[in-house]
Amino acid sequence: MSFGTPKKIGIKYDKANVQNLLDLLKAAPFPDKAPLDAEPWKLGIDHEYLKSLKSRFENEWDWNALEKQINSHDNYLVHYKNGEDSLDLHFVYARSARSDAIPLILLHGWPGMTRSLQ
Repeated sequence: MSFGTPKKIGIKYDKANVQNLLDLLKAAPFPDKAPLDAEPWKLGIDHEYLKSLKSRFENEWDWNALEKQINSHDNYLVHYKNGEDSLDLHFVYARSARSDAIPLILLHGWPGMTRSLQ
């Protein structure tokens, strides 16, 4: 098992991919009412909330603002290898303002990343 050297990265959303996502979202059919008549949130996400969320993503979401917010932090990729298995992991390095803060690690694989960083 080994980790490569972390590489600092910037996040940049491809405009064509964002537009494709928005086109798909707008084309996705949405029922006029919930499929089951139940109390909101009792059997899953509330229909009206989901409808509102879909509309917000289609009409109000600012991908440039999201990109800017993500890039306001130090983003890194590190290559992990264990035998034949390998994965590129994304993490954000952000120090707490508190001196007694407990370290927290949240990371995820980088989807679609096939090239090695080493």
